Amino acid sequence: MPIVGNVIRRDIDQMVNRVLEAAPVINPVGRFGEDTEYARMMVDLLQYTRDTEENFHNDLEDAIQDFFFTGEGILFEGWNQDAEQGMGAPEARWVDPRFLIWDAAARNWQRDDADYMIHFEPKKVDTIEELYGLSDVQADYPGFFTGSEDVARGGREYGVARGDPGNKGSSVGSSEDMAYVKTMYEKIYRQKSRYTLANGENATIPDAEGGSRDITDDDFELLPPERQAELTKVKGRVAELYETIVVNDQTVSRELSIYDVSNGGHGEYPFAFFSYVRIRDRSHSKGEIDYLVGMQDLINRTLARWLEQMMIAGSNYVVSPKGSLPREDEEKLKNIGRYPLQ
Repeated sequence: MPIVGNVIRRDIDQMVNRVLEAAPVINPVGRFGEDTEYARMMVDLLQYTRDTEENFHNDLEDAIQDFFFTGEGILFEGWNQDAEQGMGAPEARWVDPRFLIWDAAARNWQRDDADYMIHFEPKKVDTIEELYGLSDVQADYPGFFTGSEDVARGGREYGVARGDPGNKGSSVGSSEDMAYVKTMYEKIYRQKSRYTLANGENATIPDAEGGSRDITDDDFELLPPERQAELTKVKGRVAELYETIVVNDQTVSRELSIYDVSNGGHGEYPFAFFSYVRIRDRSHSKGEIDYLVGMQDLINRTLARWLEQMMIAGSNYVVSPKGSLPREDEEKLKNIGRYPLQ
């Protein structure tokens, strides 16, 4: 008699609530004296955006639950240009860890050493077509997530029968078709030269806007020999953050991400990871459930055996295959059960 006495969910809910009561935050910190005021301003701005985001606390709770359940809680920390009536604002949004994959060789806590990350975001087909100017987008989001596959199939057959092969089931009230918007953030590494002064600072020249910029290889070739002798050439590896959007098998766009350094960004992936138990040779962390499954299985088996023994002990009968006992012992069986509680 299989039975489940679920104690894992109760324990996990208590852990989640303890963490949420502590109000976990991620704040920028000024590392140098001249950055102190700037860092304070950024902290105030970040806190303001958190207060104005209606769903932030719900998204944070979902991320902390994933943190304990699967070992990976993820928030998208990016920029929403549609916020504030088109002025734009920072945005923190929960990401389902099942729909984000990354370079398995990444080992840093925030996976900033990964070569790529791919976010599979399901959206309605008509929304995708409107956003990216596409036509005839095929639904590739699995039907078992929405429970609409059978309904949609019946709608298509209904449409074909009425001479409308393009019907996708909407006429019989099926759920709307959905497809993945696959966004890949990829770091492309290249060698970059820079020129430094004797004190180690980057050498600069005036630019057309009245400011200054770092000296490039082409600029260095145009400098007089005495000026070139004052500079030291240093080579280093830098990363450019590219963003590629794919719908079905069609590449919608591929360009430098708005988070790339050249666009004024931080140059890192726009995801914040909450990892539970890190294991060096695994790309994903382990959750608390991994450690509670053994105890839960033991509880289930104990309860099942206990109920089974209660039923057997309370049954007043004996099974004896005919012919397995001597005749005189078979006669004794008639007396079994004659007395109460025997």
